[in-house]
Amino acid sequence: SGSSPVQKRPLASSQKPAAQWRQEAVGGLFLAVAGTVGAQLRSARGPRRGRARASRAARRARGVETPLPAVPEAVEKLLRSVSAEGSAPGKGGDATLEGLRRTEAGWRRIRERAALHASGGTLEPPPQIVRRHAGEAPAEASEGPSVDVVVCGGTLGIFVAGALQRAGLQVCVIERGEVRGREQEWNLNPVELAPLAAEGVLTPEELEAAIVSRWSSSRVGIHGAPDFGAEALNAGVSPALLVAAARKRFEASGGLVVERAALKTVEVYDDAAILHLATTGDDAVSCIRTQLVVDAMGAASPIVSQARGGAPPDAACLVVGTMASGFPPASNTSGDYLYSMGPASPRGHQPFWESFPAASGGADGSDRTTYYFAYMLPGRTDLPDISDIFQEYVEALPQYQGVKMEDLTIRRALSASFVAYRDSPLATPFDRVMQVGDAAGVQSPLSFGGFAALCRHLSRVRGGIVEAVQAGLVQSEYLAALNPYLPNLSLQWTMYRAIALPPRSEPDFVNRVMGGILGAASDCGEEVSEPILQDVFSIKALLPTLLAWLSKDPTVLGPLVNSMGTENVFAALSHVASLISYTALSSTEPALTSWVEQLPAEERFLWRRRFEAWRYGSGLDFSPKQP
Repeated sequence: SGSSPVQKRPLASSQKPAAQWRQEAVGGLFLAVAGTVGAQLRSARGPRRGRARASRAARRARGVETPLPAVPEAVEKLLRSVSAEGSAPGKGGDATLEGLRRTEAGWRRIRERAALHASGGTLEPPPQIVRRHAGEAPAEASEGPSVDVVVCGGTLGIFVAGALQRAGLQVCVIERGEVRGREQEWNLNPVELAPLAAEGVLTPEELEAAIVSRWSSSRVGIHGAPDFGAEALNAGVSPALLVAAARKRFEASGGLVVERAALKTVEVYDDAAILHLATTGDDAVSCIRTQLVVDAMGAASPIVSQARGGAPPDAACLVVGTMASGFPPASNTSGDYLYSMGPASPRGHQPFWESFPAASGGADGSDRTTYYFAYMLPGRTDLPDISDIFQEYVEALPQYQGVKMEDLTIRRALSASFVAYRDSPLATPFDRVMQVGDAAGVQSPLSFGGFAALCRHLSRVRGGIVEAVQAGLVQSEYLAALNPYLPNLSLQWTMYRAIALPPRSEPDFVNRVMGGILGAASDCGEEVSEPILQDVFSIKALLPTLLAWLSKDPTVLGPLVNSMGTENVFAALSHVASLISYTALSSTEPALTSWVEQLPAEERFLWRRRFEAWRYGSGLDFSPKQP
C-alpha cells in the first residue's frame, strides 16, 4: 500500500498505556524559572470568585451562552480600517471585526468550560473521532487512496509530511481549507530553520528566499532592568513562501494533497486506519486507508480533545497586534524579543510586547509588526476579554513606539488565544494515531506558536515515525514513546502559577523575575543565553544563569517559592533531578548503541526513543548558531 514495506502486526482492541519508562511530570522550579524567561513569560492574576464561577458554570450547564462584550470604539475603528485581505488567517488568528468576534467567542467557550471544570461541573464529552474496531478493515474501505501515513492539518503538517515522504514513505496531507501559509511573518532566528534543509523538506536556497526580513539582534527590555541585545527572533520568514515551497517539493516527490476535506472519523482496525472525510465535488476523496494517522491540527484538534477526555486547557496566551505602515524608518531597523513598559495592569495581568520590522507590507521602510500579549489561567472567573486586550494595545502602542495612531495605516491585524495543556507532550492513547507539533504540546507553554519547536523535533519525529511504520509498531504503547516526558519542557509549567498569580504586594514581581533571569543569562555569555532565548534549556545553561541571578537578588527566592506553591516546588525539585539524570544518561548512548542494535525490533525501537528523550529532554540536542 505504499513505497515502504509495512508489516501487518495484530493490534489489541483496547487502548494501550504509554511506555512504562515514560515519566509523567508537570514542571520545575529553577529550570522552570528560566523556561519562563526563554519562552517570553506572560502573566494573569486575580481573586477567586467562587460565586461568580458557580453562576457562570450553571449557565453553561443549562446551555445559556453569556453575551459577547461590545467591541470598544477605538478597537472597532482600527479594525474597520483593515481590509478583509488584511486579516491573518490560520495560525496567526483573525482580526477583522467579524474575526475578532469569532476569536472572542472561542475564548469565551474556553473560559466557561474551564470554569465549569474547576467548579466540579460535568463537561460535555468531546466527539469520538477515533474509533477502535477488532479485526481487519472491511473491503469497501479500500476504495480510496492507500498510503503509509496521512498527515491531518497542512499548514505545519506539510513540513512533517515532506520529511516523511523524502524518507521513503507514501504520505498524504489532508486539510479542511487550503494548504497555504498566511502573509503575517513568523519571527525566529534563521538557524532554527536548519532542520528543514537537513530533512530535505526545502533547499537552503528556498529557505533563504523565504527569509524576507533580517536584522542583527533584537532588544530585551524589561521594566526596571537594563536593556540588552540578543540574537533571537532576529528575522522574519514568510509562511506563504515556506509552505508553497514545501508543498511543491512534497508533491514533486510523490506526495498527495487533499484540500477542502474535513475529517469526520478515523476508524482503527488491526491492519489499517480508515479516514472518512467530508469533501465536495464529484471526484473528491472521501475515504483514505493508511497505516498511521499523524495529527498536526494544533492544540484545538478534535483528536487531541478526545485524547485528553475533553479537558479544558491549563494555560492561554491572549495575543493581539497589527502590521502597519507609518513608523519612522530610521528607528525601524531592529526588533524587540521581549519588552515590558511597566508593572501588572489594573486587571491583574502582566502585559508584554514584541515588535519587528516587516518586509511584506511595503518598500519604504516604515512597515512594522507589533504584538501585545498576556498570559491567563482559563479556569478563573475574572479574566479579560480579547477586546479588552486589544483596547490596551491601542492605548499603549503610541507610547511604546513613539507614534500617533492617526499616522499609521493598518495593513493587517490579528487576535488569537493560544492554549496549552500541562500534561505535555501528549502520549497518544490510540493505536495508529499520534500527534506532532502544537497538537503534541512540544512547544513551550509560554510561547504562542510552535513552528520553531516543530523544526527542532523534526528529525526525531521523522526517524521515529519511519521506524514505527516500517516495523509495524503502530500500537499506542510504541507511538506514545514518540512524545516522551521531557524535563526541560515540563519544568516550565511549575513556574506558570507564580507568573499568573504574583504577590499582590509587588506589582513588579514578574518584571523582577524576568529582568533578573534574562539579564543574568546575558551576563553569562552567548553559550548560556542563546539556548535559553530559543527555549532550549540545559543544566549547562541554567545553572550559571540561576546562580548569577540569585547572587544579585537572593531575596526573590522567598516570594517566588511562595507564589509557586508547595506542590509545584516539590515537582520542581523532582524535575531538576530528572534533568540532571537525563544529562548523565545521554552520555551513555555511544556505549549502549551497539548492544541496542542487536535487540529485537520492539525493544530496539523503545531504546532509540529513550536515547532521544534523554538528549532532547536535557537540551543536549541544541546546536549553536552556524556561521
